[in-house]
Amino acid sequence: RSNLILTEIKEHAIIYLVLRESGEQLKSLKI
Repeated sequence: RSNLILTEIKEHAIIYLVLRESGEQLKSLKI
């Protein structure tokens, strides 16, 4: 069970980082 939770947290963290990076790129493109 704990491994499954850790895997989900990792996946969410990766998605969050990707979204944040793409968001930063969009901001720089607009400017």
